[in-house]
Amino acid sequence: MSSARRERREDFGRSGASMAMVLFCAKAAPGTIITDDSRYTARQDGSPVIRRPSFFFGDAGRVSWVGCGILHNNMRSRGSPRAETEERYPLKRVLVTGYKASELGIFSQKHPGIPIIKKAVRAKLLSLLEEGLEWVIVSGQWGVELWAAETALELKTEGWPLQLAVITPFIEPEENWSEDKQNIYRALTARADYVNSVTKTKYDGPWQFKEKDRFLLRNSDGLLLIYDEEQGGSPRFIREMALKHAEKEEGYRILTINAFDLQQIAEEEQLRYDS
Repeated sequence: MSSARRERREDFGRSGASMAMVLFCAKAAPGTIITDDSRYTARQDGSPVIRRPSFFFGDAGRVSWVGCGILHNNMRSRGSPRAETEERYPLKRVLVTGYKASELGIFSQKHPGIPIIKKAVRAKLLSLLEEGLEWVIVSGQWGVELWAAETALELKTEGWPLQLAVITPFIEPEENWSEDKQNIYRALTARADYVNSVTKTKYDGPWQFKEKDRFLLRNSDGLLLIYDEEQGGSPRFIREMALKHAEKEEGYRILTINAFDLQQIAEEEQLRYDS
């Protein structure tokens, strides 16, 4: 490995990123443990075996690029944990949500995990656009929703007939954010086609988030959720609400991007980087 490539990988590792789907990978001596986490070992050819996937980009103290390689046979099959409602019903309005940036250990807009997530969202949106998608809806949460909104605006710039709605749980959700985050958020909402709040007050309590979820589920035709069942986290709550909503609302679709979907994209990017 060249010194430049090694330095790039080590820099990525120091950023605190760690995930089962691999953004950058390296070989290890056969049969050795290549991190302090026994989930990762090396095969005889030096390629790592992932014994258990982890969705998180974070987890300080682990080297980020060690998750690359062949998936262990005990790992569950790739794809959405449950495709309960992925029948082909018209989907004009899709609600997109998922992990907060902090849940993924992402604290910089330059984090290399962000393009992986955006590419996964883009692929899903392009597929839905072919089916007649018209609106992407987010609530403005800092993390997956922000990156999904940016992706929607990029597609719109490319000429796709797509509109973006930002519907927040309360007014001025960015009030206590850092100046940089406020600027990014306000620039994004300035380009959105529709901006509104479910409740017309500032933050008053957790009930506003629940009301927001109920409202957005009622006013969308499907949910695109970046979530991994094994990892859990905050998206679990809206997923449970969406499943109940789908039982009552025939044709409501639930689409999921999980750790394996992101891993596949990361591996493709690694091959492109190596070629």
